[in-house]
Amino acid sequence: MPTWTDLSNDNRSAAYELQQHRRWRSCVSRAYYAIYSAVTKELIQRGVTMPKQRQNPRHELVPGLVRLQLCAVAYPRRNQLADAISRLYNLRCDADYVPAVQVDEKESRLALGLMEKAYRCLGA
Repeated sequence: MPTWTDLSNDNRSAAYELQQHRRWRSCVSRAYYAIYSAVTKELIQRGVTMPKQRQNPRHELVPGLVRLQLCAVAYPRRNQLADAISRLYNLRCDADYVPAVQVDEKESRLALGLMEKAYRCLGA
């Protein structure tokens, strides 16, 4: 059975592959889900209770959970992590749900950069 780490690694690899194939929207989406999976693993390891009948946090709550619950990460890095996740989430929502919003190479590079920044904040 896959773990949150497996999901994170798979989505991280997929984001880069999709970027190489000029699949900008899908790249942005996978970049978000890579770090979402990594953060979900960290939150669960720290005993954060997930919503009833869910194994993962609600997307819009993740930045706040990071700021409040990931105390093993130094405060400035936690803030950077929460900000990167928030920006990635907004990019992902546009890429997945708003066809009128242009998502091109620029946004895919931004998403990959935010994803890697988030991983660095986690020490990964």
